[in-house]
Amino acid sequence: MPTGNSDVSVTTSIFNATTVYTPINSGFGAFGALNGSIVFEGTGGASASFDLIQGFNIRDHVQNVFQNTVTDPTIVTADFGGGTRLDRQTFVLPASFLNQTLTSIHFVGTNAGIPQGIPFVAGVTVQTAEDASVTPEPASMILFAMGGGLAFFGKKLRRPKTGASVAA
Repeated sequence: MPTGNSDVSVTTSIFNATTVYTPINSGFGAFGALNGSIVFEGTGGASASFDLIQGFNIRDHVQNVFQNTVTDPTIVTADFGGGTRLDRQTFVLPASFLNQTLTSIHFVGTNAGIPQGIPFVAGVTVQTAEDASVTPEPASMILFAMGGGLAFFGKKLRRPKTGASVAA
């Protein structure tokens, strides 16, 4: 995301979305800083918003002088060595998304900058009720993120047989 405030949207068409997995980290980061949110919108009024807070569910992508810890127990970390990492968040969507279509995902940056943090999204995987027994493994998230070159946001939408993904 750029510095300051921003809102980047990705249009989707995913029926019966239940859980969203996102590798999100930041450049820089100060404990407790609200770096933004991720907002999911669907048909029939379905909506959910989750804050991105330094030290809770996001942190600097490099183990160094900025925010280095997260307390959210659902975080799965892919360690690339040399202090570089990506953290995968798990966002469970409310029941209002069942039998509805997830139509958009908004990545909202709030007061992004130095030292508070500049969040970036490396990819998104959406799990549906039909494939609820499949959970993305950290290794597949690493490959997914590396394939996207750690781009800020994806523009392509693909729908594999085992779920749906927005590629970075």
